[in-house]
Amino acid sequence: MTYRPIEVPERTRLNVILTEGDRRIVMLAGEISEDERHLFQEVATEAQPDVRFSFPSFPSDNDSRAFILLVRTEAIGFRCDWPDVNPKGAEAQTGYQQRWAIRIIWIAPPCRRRGFITYLIGRTLVHLDEIPSEVAWHRPLTDEGKIIASRHSPERIFVV
Repeated sequence: MTYRPIEVPERTRLNVILTEGDRRIVMLAGEISEDERHLFQEVATEAQPDVRFSFPSFPSDNDSRAFILLVRTEAIGFRCDWPDVNPKGAEAQTGYQQRWAIRIIWIAPPCRRRGFITYLIGRTLVHLDEIPSEVAWHRPLTDEGKIIASRHSPERIFVV
């Protein structure tokens, strides 16, 4: 499948949480605008063959959040999070606290291996005041996903 760049018109109403040079990160959570819903759907549709998920639009519950990375006027990546579920067994008895789980992270093929995943994860963690060792990673992890998770959670990787 051929990658199709996703242009974002300047007039688009977005919840931009960070601007650095030509990069912007948009956060989607709870009630989102039609512009944000449309942008999420375009990015998710483009990413679908790579990440193999099957939801057609931004989840309507208030327990999900997503981040879209824009460079200049192009959406090049996204990250979707869900709260993890409470674990069973020993972890449940040791004061385990619920945390966010990175469910999907995707960067457009022409933009890979240029530090954008590190940028997207790092900046969103700082914005959310979260530390890498407290973030969970949702199963299944691809081989590349395991490498990314170990880079960003070097002490231990929580997989849910």
